[in-house]
Amino acid sequence: MTLIFDLDDTLIDTTCLIVPQAAKKSCEALVGGGVQASLEQLLIRRKVLAVGLSHSKIFPQLASEFGFKPNTTIYKQKEVIQKAIDFFYNPEVPSPLPLITGASQVLKHFSSHFPLYLVTAGIESAQVSKIEKASIKTFFKECFIISTVSEKSKTPAFQKILELEKCSAGECLSVGNRLSSEIADAKRLGMRTCHFRFGEHAAEVPQSPEEIPDYVIHDLRELLKICPIL
Repeated sequence: MTLIFDLDDTLIDTTCLIVPQAAKKSCEALVGGGVQASLEQLLIRRKVLAVGLSHSKIFPQLASEFGFKPNTTIYKQKEVIQKAIDFFYNPEVPSPLPLITGASQVLKHFSSHFPLYLVTAGIESAQVSKIEKASIKTFFKECFIISTVSEKSKTPAFQKILELEKCSAGECLSVGNRLSSEIADAKRLGMRTCHFRFGEHAAEVPQSPEEIPDYVIHDLRELLKICPIL
């Protein structure tokens, strides 16, 4: 059996430890760039949108909903939106970066029995920093970082893992908190999936058959008990 883990809000508590400061900095950039809303309005609306959208879509949506001040050029608008996105995906990362309750136990247990892989999406420098500060790299045979700018899907990384392990999709379990990402991408390949309902995306509901996971957990330690394929 091969296990594939997501990083943000799966192994580290991004929602509590990183998102608040990153979101504040991004929304400040929107306000400073001419978006016609207060910082508080943007932060409240961002939190609502975050349940189902990625932040590469949230900040353009906020700018569209509230609008820019008159005479703000299209070029300036695009520049401000991109600045907000960049701030969010290049956050300040605490050091050391603690793991979510149960993550260390789960990684130690499974890494002694199965090959583990990490597949995370974001800006490479930020994701590398998180991996290093969380001290988890040694648990994984390889860590794949999917660019939120150019690649979007985790499917190519999943396919590469199948090639490396020379195993069938049914022998892999993808664990993560996003139904539209590591759950759907893995299901399309025929992998088993486990949805960790945690963080600001915890309220997401499946929007397609591919987003319906094989397992749902609320504590990572449940992986040790509820997944019979392990």
